[in-house]
Amino acid sequence: MECYPQYQQEKDVVFTVHWDCLGSEEYSGSTYTGRVYGSNGVTYHGGDQFIPYEDLTEATVLGWIWDEMGQEQKDNIESSVQNQINNQINPPIVILPLPWSAPSITSQPQSLTVATGSIATFTVSATGKPTPMYQWYKGNVEITDATSNEYTIQSVTESDYGTYTVTVSNSYGNVTSNPAELLQMAPTPPTPPSIPTITVQPISQTVVVGDGVAFNVNAIGDQPLSYQWYKDNSEMTGGTGNTLIIQTVSLTDAGEYKAIVTNQAGIATSDIATLTVTE
Repeated sequence: MECYPQYQQEKDVVFTVHWDCLGSEEYSGSTYTGRVYGSNGVTYHGGDQFIPYEDLTEATVLGWIWDEMGQEQKDNIESSVQNQINNQINPPIVILPLPWSAPSITSQPQSLTVATGSIATFTVSATGKPTPMYQWYKGNVEITDATSNEYTIQSVTESDYGTYTVTVSNSYGNVTSNPAELLQMAPTPPTPPSIPTITVQPISQTVVVGDGVAFNVNAIGDQPLSYQWYKDNSEMTGGTGNTLIIQTVSLTDAGEYKAIVTNQAGIATSDIATLTVTE
């Protein structure tokens, strides 16, 4: 391999000399070549060393080039040309990173606490190429047809409570999730029945003989509610509604009235309402 200069002439003065390095090699009946162009030039030589263009010799110009380049740069240039040739004879093998990867779980299934008869869904998220496949387990037992990233129990029974895991796999590996528990929610205790509460009390009244009068009581509480009216602490026949009506008042109707409201939880007694009758 040899390096030869190219010249530029201007007004019989050497301004710039660039090198142009070529190389070739025969291999298995074929010729391979390499080439590197110089980027740095040797500039004008003036003063006592000035040499007119017509007096230049190849040895003089080459001497300038070697002095300017230095042996290390010359060796690097020749090595670069040789590498070009070598890469043509034996092209380098470029190994690209493979796009495939073993599965990796990015979001673990979480434990659930649900009541019997409720719906329960476990979910896992994973990455990997080829696309991972899923298999869910209860304890160490494979669950039939549970092969997606979600596993749902539409109506939880006693036998469903326990520990669940999922295995994520592809052709490059597999990984098993953290265990997730399906726990039973304690049943909500029944609400105790509420005793009656009187919201509207009967009101004392004064009426004239022959007029009508009505006493009213309102109550809330668990149904059914039962009413019983009393006059002077004696139970009144037919007085079993929340309103007590006396169509025609007589002097004997004067007295103290109250109502007792009952249900399965207990009783509530109204305030006393006094009926005053005048002639």
